[in-house]
Amino acid sequence: IGNYRPRFKSPLYPWLQILGIVAPLFLLVEFGTIPLAVTGAVLLVGLLWYTVYARPRASRESGLIYILQRLVSHHFKKGGLRKELRQIVMERDEIVQDRFDRLVQECVILDLESHVSADEFFKQVSAVVAEKMQVESEEVHRLLWERERESSTVITATLAIPHIVVPGEKKFDLVIARSKDGIAFDDEIRPVHTVFVLAGTTDERNFHLKSLAAIAHIAQDSEFEHKWLEARHVEELRDVILLAERRR
Repeated sequence: IGNYRPRFKSPLYPWLQILGIVAPLFLLVEFGTIPLAVTGAVLLVGLLWYTVYARPRASRESGLIYILQRLVSHHFKKGGLRKELRQIVMERDEIVQDRFDRLVQECVILDLESHVSADEFFKQVSAVVAEKMQVESEEVHRLLWERERESSTVITATLAIPHIVVPGEKKFDLVIARSKDGIAFDDEIRPVHTVFVLAGTTDERNFHLKSLAAIAHIAQDSEFEHKWLEARHVEELRDVILLAERRR
């Protein structure tokens, strides 16, 4: 599962494993031709059987999830098992949730299936922000474009962080988006895959800045982009952010 974080990492990886594979090869020289030919034939038959029969019927569910599904009551299966596992990992790694974590848990995450323009994306985001913050969708859309024209919010080759100030008091919202095909913010900049949209009132300026810092810290992880693009659904995307190593 996407939120699996191993506590133990093998020392000298991957060289120790490579040595373990290469070292026994001298045995093959001692076997002789006939044993090797028979072994090769058995392997070929096994490969054909797996390809033709076994692979189409194989379940790729996580081993941990499979075990838990067999152990727990059907009442628990209906609930948020993934959320519980996430919480277990956070407790194990002594991750203390802060306000940004709680915001990520509750925010809308858009997993866009195709390439979109910045205007199309801003329209979708505006509808989400308007509903949650009780602001006119057209006003949110105008503010997003106004901020973008002021200076591009594309931070890296794959990340953009549009952020706006909306009218009112004590309001703050976050919308996160992933697009494997990319969101085109500018014709001269290649499409980005990850977008964090921040919207808050002026009295939330301090948290606004803290959220920007948190996002920057998460995104600078060398494994973030790979995990983000490989996540299979919205909840795994949420886990990538919540379980990221950052200062809290």
